[in-house]
Amino acid sequence: MHRMLFNLLFIVGLGIIGGGFFLVVPEASRSNVAYLNAGVIFLIYLSYWIKYGIIFPSKGDAGDFLAGSGIYWHVQGTYTFLCVLVMVSGWALEWKFSTQLLLQIVALFIFLIYVVCSVFAIEHVSKCTSKDRATMTSVRDLQQMSASISTRAALLPADWTEAKQSVLKLEEELNYFSGIENPISASIDEKIMVQLRYLQSIISDGQNMEAVQKTAHEIMSLILQRKIIKTQDKGAI
Repeated sequence: MHRMLFNLLFIVGLGIIGGGFFLVVPEASRSNVAYLNAGVIFLIYLSYWIKYGIIFPSKGDAGDFLAGSGIYWHVQGTYTFLCVLVMVSGWALEWKFSTQLLLQIVALFIFLIYVVCSVFAIEHVSKCTSKDRATMTSVRDLQQMSASISTRAALLPADWTEAKQSVLKLEEELNYFSGIENPISASIDEKIMVQLRYLQSIISDGQNMEAVQKTAHEIMSLILQRKIIKTQDKGAI
C-alpha cells in the first residue's frame, strides 16, 4: 500500500513540475535552454524516486541499506548542486545551449557512475553480512548450549568443585568464540556441539564426576584445535 502511495505521489509531482513549467514560463521564453533546465529538474526529481523506488525499495538489513544509501545520498546531493550551478551560471554568463547541454550530460554521466558504485557497495555488504550470519550461527548455538550446561552444573553437589570449574572454563572459552569461514573449523564446531550435548546429559544424570571432567577435557582439546586454525587463517591473511 505504501509503495502504491509513494508512486502515486511521484506521478503527482511530475504533474506539478510539468504544469508549473507551462504555467510560469511564458511561451515566448520557452527556449531550448528553458526546456533543458526543465528536463534537468525532472531528472533531479526522478533521482529521488529511483533511490526509494528501485535501488532501495526496502531497508532490509540496516547495514546493507546504510552502506548503499549513504553513497547515493552524497552523490545525489552533489549532482543536484552541479546541475543548479550549471543552470545559474548558464543564465548569468549567457552560455550557449550546446555548452549547457554538454555540462549537464557530463554531470549526469558522473552521477550514473556513482549510482552503480552505490549498488555494488550494497551488494558487497550484503554478501559479507550473509557470510557473517552463517559463520556466527554455529557459534551462538555453542554459546547457548554452554550457558545451559553451566546453569545445570551449578546445581551439582558441593563436592563436584573441579567438575564445576571445568564447565565454567568451557563457558568462558566459548564466549570468546568468533565465526571462522573454514570447513575444518565448521567440522570442529559440530564435534564440540556433540560433546556438549553428551556433557549436558551426564551432568543432568549427576552420577559420574569423572565422565564430566573427561568430556570437558576433550572439549577443551577441540577448542584448542579451533584456536590454532584461527591463528593460521590470520597468518595467511
